[in-house]
Parts: sequence; structure tokens; C-alpha cells
Amino acid sequence: MAALIADLREYIGINDVFVPEDAKYKSAAWTTNLDHPSVPVVLVTAKNTEDVINCVKIAKKYGVKVAAKSGGHGWLNFCLPNGGLCVELNTHMNDVKIQGETAVIQPGAFLGKVYKEVDQHGLAVVGGWCSAVGVGGLIPGGGWSLLSRRLGLACDSVTEIEIVTADGNMIKASTTENSDLFKALRGGGLGNFGICVSFTVKLHKMPPKITYATYEFGFERVPEIIEFFSTFYLNGEANKNEHLTFYLSVESNNLDDPHIKLMGVNTSHDLSYAKSYFLSLSERLKPIDPKDPSVDSYPDFIGNAGGPIRESQSYLYTTTGYLAGEIGQGVIKAVVDAFIDIPKEDGVTVGWGLDGMGGQVAVEPDGGSTFAYRNAKFMIGMLMNSEKGPIPEKFKIWADNLQ
Repeated sequence: MAALIADLREYIGINDVFVPEDAKYKSAAWTTNLDHPSVPVVLVTAKNTEDVINCVKIAKKYGVKVAAKSGGHGWLNFCLPNGGLCVELNTHMNDVKIQGETAVIQPGAFLGKVYKEVDQHGLAVVGGWCSAVGVGGLIPGGGWSLLSRRLGLACDSVTEIEIVTADGNMIKASTTENSDLFKALRGGGLGNFGICVSFTVKLHKMPPKITYATYEFGFERVPEIIEFFSTFYLNGEANKNEHLTFYLSVESNNLDDPHIKLMGVNTSHDLSYAKSYFLSLSERLKPIDPKDPSVDSYPDFIGNAGGPIRESQSYLYTTTGYLAGEIGQGVIKAVVDAFIDIPKEDGVTVGWGLDGMGGQVAVEPDGGSTFAYRNAKFMIGMLMNSEKGPIPEKFKIWADNLQ
């Protein structure tokens, strides 16, 4: 490996090539999840596309696995190839350039930064729902957000991608150039086709403020609230109002009884209508300790909801799935029974969540997409968190059985 590292330092520069013994290696190799430890033999903080090209060519020369890291938010830490080369993009390659209603975004930009910069122009980018996610990992995988029912997935707004392929060449992909690759990178390109170094995306008009409300209910109301959620998306107001979306979660901290939360977000310009809707919904659902709806800018809301940039590390376990139809009584009973029998362990928190799909998510964009779940009605997610140590195996078995 000495020859590999020597070549990297010659072509990249000694100030951007790190091995595990270097002080800057730990910071550059940061990821959210501690539960999948992996140690690249060398890490490069790429300054530009030329550095990425050199990394790929040198890795190929020595037969070393190479992976890109744009944010470090992927739960399984695929961005840190054990014994391989990590091309870290967040340190230097994080620019956001706005050109009218289009933005050119480098892969290392955190979503929180992107949201704030485009918001200054009264615009929004379809991204994700956590400010600490890097663009380079989000967009090729699809990218669901609270704007998706109105505007589609993050990958649907992309008009051009620059990518360094496995042979070390930088090429462009769009509807008119390398169109097959462009289609593959919109929803099916999580690192398999190369290292994306630039995304050109359409921006969308956004009101200065959005309205949102959070409701909490006791565990005994889980069936009722899940049924409301399902009805809203399949037979109710979701069909009439793509500005309105909900997120539902059943949560347990293993100390208190489980509870259920419902968050509603309305991105309509009509704030008075949005407020009155949430107030009337509160009257109807009668949550614990009802509060008035909140109003905030979209970037500030995402920052508060999704956590700060580079949030603290912890041990995580997650599963994800999709439902093509209604949330039937069998699903509801499985959730209730699982949380009644949830394992007990101090320090482990568990959340089972539902997101609504539909709307523009179901519409394939011009140029196509390889996102496999466009016709799904719901996305199901399970997240376990422990700050005291690895997630015990009994919790993983419990989560897998429920999912």
C-alpha cells in the first residue's frame, strides 16, 4: 500500500491524503453510524474533478476498492471501503452555484447548505428531509422529501450529471447525452456507475414561510391514527392538495409507554388556510397537549426537524420498505403487537415510521428513471438508536420480524 499512498500524494498533494494514523483522517472519515465500523487504508479529500479522476485511476492501477463519501449519512457506511480508498467530497467539493432557476451543486454539499442558499432567492430544491445528508448520496438513490408529492423525487429535478466512471474518464449524462446512464443515475445509481462530481438541478418557487404542526397521542390510539393516515392518502385530502403531507411515527424509549406522533407540513402560500386546517384537525383528533401550528422558513424547519449538520454519532440500525396498497388491519395489528412486546434495554430508542408517497412521485420524469417504487403508496422505515453501545441483537431480530 505504500506505493498507492505515494502515488496519491504525488498527484493529489500531501495535504489532502490521509492514513488512519493522521489526525485529520478521523474527521474526514466521520459517518453517522458507529454500528458498521470500516477503515479505508487511505482517504483523499478531493479538491476538484481532476483529483477524483486521479483517485479512480490510481485505485485501478493497484486493484484497490474505491468509494465516494459526500456526507457520511448512509447507515451501512458503504462510503468507507474497508482496506480501500475513500474519496471524501465534503471538505472541498461543496459549492452551490445558482443560475436563474437552476443550480449546479457539487456532491459534497450538505442539504442544509443547499436549502439556505436557494431560499435566499425564493426558491427550493427537492432534496431530503435531513439537513446533514450529502447531495452526492441522496440524488442518485431517488431522494424523497416533504416536497415530493408536489414536485417529485430529488432525482426528477436533475437535468445533467457529471460523473467520473470506472475507467477514470469524466463524462456528462442528460436526456440528450449518455441518456441510458442518465436514466440509471436517477434512482438507481448509488455509487455503482461512478463518482458523481456535479448535479445540475431545476429549482422551484417556494413561499417564504411554511406551516407545520405536530400531534402526539397515547399508544392506545395507534390503530385510529394509522387509519387516519391511510385514509388521508388513499381516499382523502391528499388527492386534492399536494402541498400537504404527513409523517407518522410510533416511538419507544424503553422507559415510558410507547406513543404515536403525527407531523403535518403544508407548503402552500396561503398561511391562513394552512393554519386553520391544522387547528381544525387538532380539534378533530384531540391530541395530548395540543399546540398552535408553527410557521418557519423551509430551511429552518428542515434544520430543526432533521438535526444539525454533523450531528453526534451513535449506533444505529434501520430497515426500509414500501407498501403498494392500503395500510390494512394486519399491518396495524402487527405494529401494536410488536410494540407491546418490544425488548427492554436502557438507552435504546426505537421509531417505526410511515411516509406518504403518491402525487408527483408516481410520475416518471422526462428522460426516465430507475427508481423502483414509484407506484408505492407508503414508505415504511424503522430506526433504532443507541448512544451507549451497539444495538443488541434482540432488537434487530424484533425489527426484522416487524418489517
